[in-house]
Amino acid sequence: MSHIIIYIHCVWATRKRAPVLDVQSRTMLFAHMHFVARQKKILLDTIGGYDDHVHCLIRLCAMQRVADIVKQLKGESARWANENNLLGVPLCWGIGYYAASVSVTSANAVRLYIQKQQEHHRQPGFTEDYLRRL
Repeated sequence: MSHIIIYIHCVWATRKRAPVLDVQSRTMLFAHMHFVARQKKILLDTIGGYDDHVHCLIRLCAMQRVADIVKQLKGESARWANENNLLGVPLCWGIGYYAASVSVTSANAVRLYIQKQQEHHRQPGFTEDYLRRL
């Protein structure tokens, strides 16, 4: 019997990085994405994000491709959000995504990073911090 553990950290953004995902809509959208993942036998370990992007930690099964999983999650989440007028504006994901393999020993650190996106983005970036100090 084969035992496969392949973690992939995926990130994708809204079109033009539009900040349309408030806390309430993110919560509902991520719950729906978990539901869809279970239906499609996608092992969605962790999901999080911020106003304009989504992070997922996915565990691949033997016959799954990253491109197929991301396409299903992006497509179904946009369809559902738009049918239910979740955002008040159409949800459009940007073209493309980022995906990187994650070692089993690093998976917990990635989970924590994904779960703390709200905190992470609350901190000012270099440019904002620099301009504030002038």
